[in-house]
Order: sequence, then structure tokens, then C-alpha cells
Amino acid sequence: MLKSSRYVGVRVAVGAVGLVGAVSLFSTAAWASGSSTPPSSATAPVAPGFSTVVATQVVAPSSSVQVVSTTANGNNVTLSIPAGAFGNTTVQVVVTEPTLSQLQGSLTTLNLSNYSIGSGVGIEIVDPSTGAALSGNFAQPLTVKIQASAITSQSKVIEFPTSGSPVIYSNATTGSGSAVITFSSDPGFAVANPVSATVPGATSPVTGKNFIPEGVTAGILVLGGAAVIYSARRRTSSVR
Repeated sequence: MLKSSRYVGVRVAVGAVGLVGAVSLFSTAAWASGSSTPPSSATAPVAPGFSTVVATQVVAPSSSVQVVSTTANGNNVTLSIPAGAFGNTTVQVVVTEPTLSQLQGSLTTLNLSNYSIGSGVGIEIVDPSTGAALSGNFAQPLTVKIQASAITSQSKVIEFPTSGSPVIYSNATTGSGSAVITFSSDPGFAVANPVSATVPGATSPVTGKNFIPEGVTAGILVLGGAAVIYSARRRTSSVR
């Protein structure tokens, strides 16, 4: 079984390369470190638009929850891996971030034209001896949390599979600046936030004119004028 301590240098190096490069580097290191077979030419599939690697970590079987923390698109991302998620298999967890502009076009087909994609993350679970993704669902579902101030209870989580069309993902909760997603396979996810129709700094529309202040002012002027006329007449009477 592969040991995670052999690949510390590789994990540090692959942060600046793409997913295929990360898997290739890791597979080569595994073979050079004593694996009985050379790495396969197969590479893990990646959801379209999710090819930029932001973190990669070896995860060996464990009796406790293991956590991978990183940032994607400038937002904090925390992946929680429960005990027994991959059985007795040691895997390579690769975390990617999407190119948000490449995902925006999918919103129209999902009837979310009044939304905008603001964050996302891809999780790839790779067999380090072959460079291929694990087949089938995980033995235990994983949970990933994306933290972004724009996320509200009205935000939508969209699943971007490695093949096929994106769909609105139901096994997720959003609100108070975070999205929590539970999953058993490794597609990419993005969070779409509603676009406000309010223009910053705009004033509220006026539907009618308030005549009360003008009416009060007019009344005061009329009363004042009447008082002046009355006073003038009294002075005239006194002179006579």
C-alpha cells in the first residue's frame, strides 16, 4: 500500500499545474518509490471548466474524519472525509477551482438567467497507482463547504458532471455565507447567487406628490394677509 509520507514533495509541487499534470506527477512518483507496476497512461476525468488545481493530498484509510482545507476562487473551501469513505484504499484527493466565466452560460438552460455564478469547487478522487478516477460511488459520502459572503438562502448549487449537462443539485444547503454539499461521486460544483435588480444609490420612485406641506403654507399666508388687512383698516378708522 502506498504511504503518504513518500509524496510530500509532490503535493507541494503540483499546486501550480493542471489536474492532468498533478495526476501524472503523482503517478510517476508512486512508481519510482517502489510501486510494483508503472503508472497507467489513464488520467482522471475532470468536469469541464474545473481544471485548475488548488490542493492535492494523499488520504490513507483512517478511523477518524480527515479534512482538506484550501481556497478556490478566493473563497475558503473545507472538504470533510469520513472514516471508511474509500474502504481500505489509499487515494489522492485533488481539489480544483473552476473558471467561473466558462460556467455562466449554463444558467440560461437551467432557467437561472437572473443568477450569477460566484464560486465553485471540483473534487477528484484518484487512484495514485493508475492516475484514473475511482470507479463507482464512495463507500461513505463526502461533504464540502464553500464560504462566500454572496451566498444566501436563495442561492443554487449546480452540479457539473464529468460528462453530461449541468443540473441543479438538491443535496445541498445554502445560506448565511456558505454552501454545504454532500456527494458520493466526484463532479464539479458551482454556487449561483441571485442578481439584485436594485441599483446602488438609486432613490425610491415617487408615485404621487404630497400636497400637505404646500397646503399648510398657503393657509398660513392667507391668515397672515387677512391679519394685515384688518390691522390696516383699524388704523384708518382711528385716524377718522
